[in-house]
Amino acid sequence: MSFAKWRRRAASLSLSWRLALSAFFISLVTLLALLAAGFHAYTHMLEAEYVSQLDAYMVELSMLVDEVTEHPSQRQDEVMARWVHSELTNEHYTSLLADGEGQILDQSEHFPFSYGQFMELLPQDSRNFFWSSPEGERFLLGRRTVFGDAGTDGYVLVARNLEKEYRRKYRLLQASCWFTLFTAAVIGLLSFAFAKMTLSPLSRMGGYIGAITAKDLHRRLHAQSWPAELRPLARAFDRMLARLEDNFIRLNRFSSDLAHELRTPIHQLRMALEVTLSKPRSKAEYEDSLSSQLESVARLNRLVEELLFIARAESGESAVQKTRVDIAATAEKVKDFFQDSLDEEQVDMDLSQARGLLHADGQMLLRALVNLTANALRYVPRGGHIRIGAEQEKGETVITFFNDGPAIGPEHMGRLFDRFYKIDSARPSPDGYGGSGLGLSIVASIMKLHGGRAEVHNAKGGKGVIFRLVFPSKS
Repeated sequence: MSFAKWRRRAASLSLSWRLALSAFFISLVTLLALLAAGFHAYTHMLEAEYVSQLDAYMVELSMLVDEVTEHPSQRQDEVMARWVHSELTNEHYTSLLADGEGQILDQSEHFPFSYGQFMELLPQDSRNFFWSSPEGERFLLGRRTVFGDAGTDGYVLVARNLEKEYRRKYRLLQASCWFTLFTAAVIGLLSFAFAKMTLSPLSRMGGYIGAITAKDLHRRLHAQSWPAELRPLARAFDRMLARLEDNFIRLNRFSSDLAHELRTPIHQLRMALEVTLSKPRSKAEYEDSLSSQLESVARLNRLVEELLFIARAESGESAVQKTRVDIAATAEKVKDFFQDSLDEEQVDMDLSQARGLLHADGQMLLRALVNLTANALRYVPRGGHIRIGAEQEKGETVITFFNDGPAIGPEHMGRLFDRFYKIDSARPSPDGYGGSGLGLSIVASIMKLHGGRAEVHNAKGGKGVIFRLVFPSKS
């Protein structure tokens, strides 16, 4: 299996299995480490015990040899008999007794080394030594000097074959390893069972969420009814549901408003066409009828363009071409565009405070100011005032748009920038521009594209309305 396939399979494992495998490997490594440390300590303890036993045995043999030295008369009979008896009654050791010339005085029947070989194996400065044969047999070797008081040195050589003990020790190690593996597996299975039980609220949450449909967006998880670790997730999901519910309501409202806005011009266009085709007409009458129908088509086209702009702005598809924009020049273009309507309604448009430069998309800024002016002309009384200004506030550039129309009620403030929202749909729009309820929504979308915001406030004393276009310092 390739590493990529292994990673994909590992990534698909459930959390319960991941926790179980983690517990298994962690416990296995921990137990093996403890076992290794324990086995090492146990080995040292056994070797120390073997050395201690060997020392005790060699002291016994040395005492027998010393008795031979002190009582020569007993050398041939009693002492040698006791030496033989000591050898016969000790199943662990084999020994050899040699004089200072290397002549063997006595040795066990199965002593595994020759005198010369033994002396080569054991370092001169050592009394005890662990040695392994090429065949893997393990021995403990010991040597003591004797006959010192008699003027002739000799040696007691002792060997202990530890093969049985080491086999027994490694069988114990093998059994301990299997027990460790079994224990880790039990821990892993228990961890899996506990993980399943612990993660059951998450499965329950998944089932609850999976049952929510478009008709159930009002349902909530209620964070307090879940374990502490899942409460942040529950709160985040409840906030998401609230946003989805709000967007769903807005979408339904938008669909309804869009159908209404499209139905009216389409109905008018259809009625005009039916009337036109109801009987033969002259060329001039056809031209008048088609001119009227063209206005309805233009309104439909403008509505579609506005909806496309808002949709692209909300999806981030509209590109903002930022340049250094002269606020005064942009405001003059707006005034020139509405000059006929301003003169007709005798509305004064003051641009004396619209000064400065702004890093923004010039065409979008122009469109925002045009929409604000079109909206204002629907409510400013005859002989009223419109004022456009610009100022710096805490590093932000703020374009203010004042009109002395009636104050906006608090019930409208929160929805003024919503699509298709109209305070008074019966009011006509100047020059046929706007009137769809999308003008202020487009203003808000333009500000969002610039990373800024659109605000609206009633002027002090309720005499007029102030719109604020706030551009961030690095917009």
